[in-house]
Order: sequence, then C-alpha cells, then structure tokens
Amino acid sequence: MQPPGGGAWGRGRGGMCDQLLQGVRLPALRPSGRRGGGVHVAPPSTSAANREAHMSTSQVLWLFALIFIPAGTVIGAAAYRKVWQVRALVRRGTLAHGLAIRLAATKLEGPGDGGTITFRSSGTTAYYPVIAWTTADGRAMETRTDIARSRDRTLTVGTRVEVRYDPAKPTRWTLPAESSLLWWLFVGIGALFVVIGSGFLVGALRTSGL
Repeated sequence: MQPPGGGAWGRGRGGMCDQLLQGVRLPALRPSGRRGGGVHVAPPSTSAANREAHMSTSQVLWLFALIFIPAGTVIGAAAYRKVWQVRALVRRGTLAHGLAIRLAATKLEGPGDGGTITFRSSGTTAYYPVIAWTTADGRAMETRTDIARSRDRTLTVGTRVEVRYDPAKPTRWTLPAESSLLWWLFVGIGALFVVIGSGFLVGALRTSGL
C-alpha cells in the first residue's frame, strides 16, 4: 500500500536525505591496489600531531621564561640595592673606628656525607669577622660582616678597621675597605638570568605565532 502522496512523498523524503548527506564529509577513498578490488581509507592528517608538538615546545619556552626573568630580576635588584646602600654609607655615613674581636665560623654540611662544604678545595671553613665599635652617642655595637671568607682571606682578630654607619639606624653599617665586587657579581648574574629568560620569551612568542 502506498502512502498518501505516492511518489511525491518518496521523492520528498529522498530530497531530505540528500540535503543531510551534503553536510557530512566522508574520509577520502581510493582504490587499494590489491586483487579483488576494495577501497583504502586515507590516513588522518598529521597536522593535529604537529600542533600538539608545537604547543608543547611553546609551553616549555614559556615556563623557562617565567622562571629565569623573575629570578634574575629579584637577584639583580637585591644585589644592586646592596651596592647602592654601601655606596651611600661610604659617602654620607658617620665615621667610627672598630676592632675585629672574633671570627664566627660557618659550616655547611654536605647532603648525607657529613662533610663540610667550603669555599676552597683545601677544605677550609668560612669565617665572618665580628667587629666591635662605638657610635657617636656612646652605644656599643658588635656587628658581623655580610661576607664569609676562608681564614687566610678574612680579617684577623685584633685588626683595626674603619666603620661607616647610619646614625639613625646604626645596624646599617659597612666597612669602606671591603670591596663591593661580590655584590656587583650578583648584579651581573641577575642580568644574565634576565637575558636568558628574554631569549626564552622571544622563542615562546615566535612559536605561539604572536
């Protein structure tokens, strides 16, 4: 029995199917070249894998950039602040005369071996000189230097030194004879980290297509 409308209904249904199939993209088919005919489905495009590798490289570059740039900025800024403070104290600080009264030894234990990590291969321990001095208003001070050295490179006990300090805050002091070269070295390390991080950042931007 034929539904109402007969062939017109069938043709209408066929037209609807044709419209639906037009929106469906089937994988490309080509002869397989084997006996007995058959078809071969084309493999999926490798563009998706390339995009994943591209994104992975970009993410690694972003990660290194976000590590090196902030770390270098913090190290460089802290070291330069120390250099600026030392210079300001040397130029404008109040003069006092001090005496190295003892050496404070510092030992860093190695990871699990009980050994001592030292600044020299001979195995010497690092020492901080402790300086005794008196402010202009009579306050007795005992302050330790910021830099530890091996015994043969640090101040010996009994050495007289010149001290420059901030009268508003005597704990802010320095020894003019001490070089600020070490702090400049840290400034350079911080700048190097920023340069390396900037290189990673440029690579990340290029890889991301920005």
